[in-house]
Amino acid sequence: MPATLHRLPAALLAGGLASAAEATAAETLVERLETDHHELRLERITTGLEHPWSLAFLPDGDLLVSERPGRLARIDEAGEITRLDGVPEVSTRGQGGLLDLALHPDFGSGEDDWLYFTWSHPGSGGSATTLSRARLTDDALVDQETLFVQDRFSDPGRHYGSRLAWLPDGSLLMSIGDRGREPPRVQDGGDHAGSVLRLTESGGVPEDNPFVADDAVLDEIYTMGNRNPQGLTVAADGTIWSTEHGPRTGDELNRLMGGENYGWPEVSRGNDYATNEPIGRDSAPGMRDPLHVFAGRFAPIGPHRGHGRYLLRLAGPPAGRRPGQRAPGTPGAGRRRRGRARGGPRGRDRPHPRRAPGP
Repeated sequence: MPATLHRLPAALLAGGLASAAEATAAETLVERLETDHHELRLERITTGLEHPWSLAFLPDGDLLVSERPGRLARIDEAGEITRLDGVPEVSTRGQGGLLDLALHPDFGSGEDDWLYFTWSHPGSGGSATTLSRARLTDDALVDQETLFVQDRFSDPGRHYGSRLAWLPDGSLLMSIGDRGREPPRVQDGGDHAGSVLRLTESGGVPEDNPFVADDAVLDEIYTMGNRNPQGLTVAADGTIWSTEHGPRTGDELNRLMGGENYGWPEVSRGNDYATNEPIGRDSAPGMRDPLHVFAGRFAPIGPHRGHGRYLLRLAGPPAGRRPGQRAPGTPGAGRRRRGRARGGPRGRDRPHPRRAPGP
């Protein structure tokens, strides 16, 4: 076991529904957590966050935390919270709000000191998953630019996807869910719903995107057939991993490959909410099977890379929901599990049972 003791500040996401943040001195919750690779100490460094969704570590040691109602919190090492001005007006209906955060890979250089963020953009017909970037001052977002807006505004205010991840070549991945009402949209290449996009740092289309020569598919699309990808990470070797919410069961771990179709709703191991009957087929030619299907109503949120293995952050049932109910697409008080993934061929090459074993 390594001798180094690492601080684990993730407990800052002990947010409540308090209307005003209250800074607190760091409180040690667990003095020592032993894992396969490190010894950790769990600390709570602040409280009073409302629906914290994502966080980004700044070079000066401060943390940025998005709060889904449309606030961006900057937390210093003493736990003091400053809420930054300049956040756009977000749609807070359902699962909407201020969502993912990602710093430019060269943040700290001066020229590329951009914070990228996704949000649910209100507009005619509902809302759309949107990507913006801005520069930071001590108390505000400035020089804000809207880089990408989903092609169709729609109801009912859920399944935004919204996760961001940088590729080694400097392009940016962004997930968009199926938006929760018309699943067939996902198999329409002329609709951004239910896809992972690949964009340039300024929101444009890389020339080598997989569908740029296909008039039937929007140029930004990198993969399609993704129901609601709410976990997205790029490993040190450049491989792309995503966790995806199924309907009633059928949550997936996928290795994303450009130009592939991941099947929803034609292929799914989940069930219909009303009838509990299976949706779609287990597998189909030309559609890539998941690497793993989680048992039960697992609700995976974020895979995190480390030492060749993956930690999956999972949403737990929020206040007011029964433990067996589906957790919404927000990080909550959850569990973490570590696992290795393997396999993942296309279609009938590797048929899956409808109920895969748990991790």
